[in-house]
Amino acid sequence: MRGRDNSAFELESDRAPPHTINQDGGDDTSASNGRNDSLELLYKLEDSPVWYSCIFLGIQHCFLAIGGLIGVPLVLADKLCMGDNDVGYLARAMVLNSLFFLSGIVTFIQTTFGTRLPILQGASFSFMPSAFAILALPHNKCPAPLNTTLTNGTLLYEDTDGVIVDGNELWMRRMREIQGAIAVASVLEVILGLTGAIGFLTRFIGPLTVATAISLIALSLFEIAASNASAQWGVAFLFRFPYPGQFGLPIVTVAGVVGMMAGVLSSIIESVGDYYACARLCGAPPLPRHALNRGIAIEGLGCVVAGVLGTGTGTTSYSENIGAIAVTRVASRRVLQVSGIFYLVIGLIGKFGAFLVLIPDPVVGGMLCVLLGMIAAVGLSNLQHVNLNSPRNLFVLGFSLFMGLVVPVWVRANEDQINTTVKELDQIFIVLLETPIFIGGALAAFFDNTLSGTLEERGMVSWRQITSDDGEGSRKQRESEEEKAYNLPFSTSWRFSKYIPVLPEFGR
Repeated sequence: MRGRDNSAFELESDRAPPHTINQDGGDDTSASNGRNDSLELLYKLEDSPVWYSCIFLGIQHCFLAIGGLIGVPLVLADKLCMGDNDVGYLARAMVLNSLFFLSGIVTFIQTTFGTRLPILQGASFSFMPSAFAILALPHNKCPAPLNTTLTNGTLLYEDTDGVIVDGNELWMRRMREIQGAIAVASVLEVILGLTGAIGFLTRFIGPLTVATAISLIALSLFEIAASNASAQWGVAFLFRFPYPGQFGLPIVTVAGVVGMMAGVLSSIIESVGDYYACARLCGAPPLPRHALNRGIAIEGLGCVVAGVLGTGTGTTSYSENIGAIAVTRVASRRVLQVSGIFYLVIGLIGKFGAFLVLIPDPVVGGMLCVLLGMIAAVGLSNLQHVNLNSPRNLFVLGFSLFMGLVVPVWVRANEDQINTTVKELDQIFIVLLETPIFIGGALAAFFDNTLSGTLEERGMVSWRQITSDDGEGSRKQRESEEEKAYNLPFSTSWRFSKYIPVLPEFGR
């Protein structure tokens, strides 16, 4: 007898009535209601497709996310002084393979022990503006090569500290500073998740803040997309295993850590929205506090590991893969676990990263135009909850977006105007003021929480409806649904479980 999990291409008559999700996120067991706003799932969250379907669907998710993974290290390459030579191409491949390896590990852990939703974890563009601000500091400027070279033809450089280095040490020293900033700043995300403080933080973050912060991630990088659309590069090959400290011991600076925290907070905001969107598409109940806390804590741990490995960025949830659930109608977490394993494996295959480095700059530029455009659009889509006829809201949105673009440009052109006589303090101010998502997000959050306005006007009413775990039905019924969807795959009925924010018994 054939079960529904034996094939993704069964006839309707062979399969049980499809599981549908209505517009409000609730279950609708009637498949013949004629509504166009329902999603019929072939596989639900707890279902496990047959192994060959799992592999096919898992690889499909991998290819969908590959653009975002490729984009981050290639965008950072010039700022890290990698250069358009053999050393630079090898460096790109090393970072890219490390990123695939990390994404695979974090995806598997997140889908198994984190939110347990089918969400792919990949490179985050939220960290890019902060990384660019750090790399724009005077001591990280890229020097011109010297006239002398080593016997093997390797170029030599006089770095900003006066030390003569080769091309590898030139970019690795800058990568180590980014590594230190990401690893230490991401501890904040871990703490927010493990302590449950993320719930308190989200009370002050509404659609206006989310729209501003996420949109500025993309809008602040438009010059990079334009630059990559005008050239092309060559070939690199490499076999290897990513490991902690592969580029040397991370360098921790106060300015780097403080500046990178803006990227961490932006990544948290982005991920929280993705969690709830994914839950609705999967027909699961809204995330309970313990699942939200675990998800953020694991993303934070992933970002700490990213800093230690040297990927140049942290990890975050991928919105495009959540959207794929609506297209494929497959919400099985097992499929994303397979995706994580696939990424982990190809992260160990050096030639795969080297092959991707063959992609010409114009193609990368076109890909970034689409990818960054989608990120900006996703950010702005949060405005659907807000009353855009309100002068108050138009001011908060317009002023925050505009200042998020203007202030960093002015600071980059007038860094000498920031002089507190304390070098470290100057660097902190410069990094923060050159980070668009910090400027725009902070202004939006400040004005949205201080200017007079009703909760409905601000979009907080509908926003809280989609992020609330106080849905209809009895508490017992909700807890039963949550137990199936979000409980960990092992017993957590310990004596003090109700006091631990990441365990299902928390607060009960």
